[in-house]
Amino acid sequence: MTLPDRVKAAIKTLGRLRDASAASYLLNLMQNSSWRRESISALGKIGNPVALDPLLEELAKPASEQSKNQDPDITSTSLEALVKITQKGSQDPVIRSL
Repeated sequence: MTLPDRVKAAIKTLGRLRDASAASYLLNLMQNSSWRRESISALGKIGNPVALDPLLEELAKPASEQSKNQDPDITSTSLEALVKITQKGSQDPVIRSL
């Protein structure tokens, strides 16, 4: 198993564990295009509201910047993560409307 594969496996494990303390680590990994989708998905599973702003920023990127993503599913993964997080208690009506 290569290092990138091990990192992806570790990210998925963090998501399955749903440990809120892993959110800051995953937010850092989200900046790396190689691990962005897995990190976003794990953040959604964890449900820590600290991820809301970074996920909204990801969605607010211009289309030209979004098209540079290696993974075309970043937008849908970000939306899914936002929905999961907001279902766990966000009271912001703008966020809930997503």
